Amino acid sequence: MPLVLFQVREKTGKPYIDDEVISQAKLVLHKCGGLPKVIVSVADYYASESQRSSKDLLVKIWKNLSCRFMQELETNRKFDCLRDLFAWVHSYFRTCPDFLKPCIFYLSIFPENRSIRRRRFVRRWIAEGYSRDTKESTAEENGENFFSKLVKLSMIQVLDATTSIAFLMRMPLCQVNGFFREYIISRSMEENLVFALEGSCSLNPQRTGRHLTIHGSWDRDRIVFESMDFSRLRSLTVFGKWDKFFISEKMKLLRVLDLEDAEGVTDGDVDTMVKLLRGLKFLSLR
Repeated sequence: MPLVLFQVREKTGKPYIDDEVISQAKLVLHKCGGLPKVIVSVADYYASESQRSSKDLLVKIWKNLSCRFMQELETNRKFDCLRDLFAWVHSYFRTCPDFLKPCIFYLSIFPENRSIRRRRFVRRWIAEGYSRDTKESTAEENGENFFSKLVKLSMIQVLDATTSIAFLMRMPLCQVNGFFREYIISRSMEENLVFALEGSCSLNPQRTGRHLTIHGSWDRDRIVFESMDFSRLRSLTVFGKWDKFFISEKMKLLRVLDLEDAEGVTDGDVDTMVKLLRGLKFLSLR
């Protein structure tokens, strides 16, 4: 999206680039997932709003669009040009193979704009039982195949211009497509069993499920955390500051503990994990 689309106007009518507007616009741009049709529609929306809005109002517009991105795109009449795109996405998710759907919803565990190792995905899927041994292939081979399917669907983006299959099998880093991540998060909890603790998140017991991700922005409220129901929890992923109370003996079904992006984990914490979490199949301390 060219920078001219981020311009606002002074009272004199002279355009200038505003840093705060650009910062908010970049957040929205990432959520577009590199899809040209989405980028153009958002740019057109901004262009129409910028003609009659002050700088402060433009910042509010971008913040609202960022917070309600998928809802705005699906319901706001100004984005009617995206109806065909959403028709395809809705249709794909309805008809998606049962073996692949859990791997797709799993993508929302990771924060936006986060670089992730390919093998981190595959090994977590194996530990969760989403990728299993079959007569024809091993669990790892099936996981690699699932990963390649998601790359071809652009749900996972390779952080390199080279996208040959030979390269995909050994590439180190990838990223969840911003648009599809927003779409997954917007689906109902009957489909998406991922719950994220972020910001000043208060507890909604009905939203706790199989996968819990703790973002670096969460305020680490111990009361909120200890009031959660962990009876169905299968994976815990932590980003940012680690706290000892994140491990509970109530996590009896926990299979995946991913602390690759956690800070401050000690040897004593690891000892506690090993003692309390008997069902672990994947532990990452990278």
